[in-house]
Amino acid sequence: MKIDFELAKRILEEEADQIRTVEVSGYWVEIVERLSQECRHKNKTMIAALGTAVLAKSTNPLVDVFSLQVGENKDSNTYSARALCKEVLAANANRLGIDLGVSGREPLNNQPFFGKERISETMKVRSDAQVSLGILVEALRELGKLKTQKQARNALRSFLQSRKRKSAAITIPDDAGEGLDENDFVELITAFVVADSEGGKRAQAVAAGLLDILYGPDRIMAKRVNDPSRNSPGDISVLENNSGEKIERVFEVRDKPINTKDIEIFVDSVMRSSLSKAGMLAVSYDQEPLDIESSVRWAEVRQIRLRVFIGWEQIVKEALFWAEVPGLSIGAARNAIGARMAFHEVSDEGRKEWLEGK
Repeated sequence: MKIDFELAKRILEEEADQIRTVEVSGYWVEIVERLSQECRHKNKTMIAALGTAVLAKSTNPLVDVFSLQVGENKDSNTYSARALCKEVLAANANRLGIDLGVSGREPLNNQPFFGKERISETMKVRSDAQVSLGILVEALRELGKLKTQKQARNALRSFLQSRKRKSAAITIPDDAGEGLDENDFVELITAFVVADSEGGKRAQAVAAGLLDILYGPDRIMAKRVNDPSRNSPGDISVLENNSGEKIERVFEVRDKPINTKDIEIFVDSVMRSSLSKAGMLAVSYDQEPLDIESSVRWAEVRQIRLRVFIGWEQIVKEALFWAEVPGLSIGAARNAIGARMAFHEVSDEGRKEWLEGK
């Protein structure tokens, strides 16, 4: 069975809009909360799996909600959950303020789902994942019993309400930052990050927002703080084009002081990934001067084109200068940074501070 991705996206957006004004309760809210609680510190891929199945059922009530990929019998009700999750649910979750538990572009390419055809209670999982798998299977059984699209969409609405990021309620106006010049903007960013690092979350949100205006948000693939560099080095990857999956370059964001060895370790990781372009943003207020030219030459010998940005001034001004957005203003750049804060889990206090900053 082929799921209509455009229809799925429209349903996802409609139900995400509904939860702003319609409060839901009942079994589906309860079981999503149960799964979320069990996956609070581990096995978070289970959350994305349930969200994908509920979205699939909402799009086509005949779908086999336990399937992960299309079966040998192409006419069956199996479908590619991995593709639906990647192209629709994960692709739009950040924009809609929905927390899937995991932040990668392909959540179902993780264990225990990687390489499997179906979800079942007999799947091999770690001992600490048995309970969460049991809750997931229970939810899928109940989901499979639903007969109508209306019932399935109520389940989807419940999932989205339960997984809505609380911080997403704070929005940044389109004209935020109007009237600031480039130097004011650099000072605003510096003060915001220095005031409270939040474990690197503020710096990553700012960096991702600046790269959004430079390359376009569809080309930016960001990780949260402490996400493993499993598929690519660095914290932020830039894709070759809007629809492709090939990574063109990567950026590492550090808001603690770095030294030459830190740069070399990053370059080594880039070399192992077969990439050739990388940037290091060393934005700590306490960063000591570095011999950047020597590091760049060291990287060039290893066939890596490296840029190292010390502090925020250079990357901010380059992003504003090279951005392809017509008529780009500092207000738009500030808005792009604000939009990134939910994904990077910046606190409500931090988002409010960014909103009110002068």
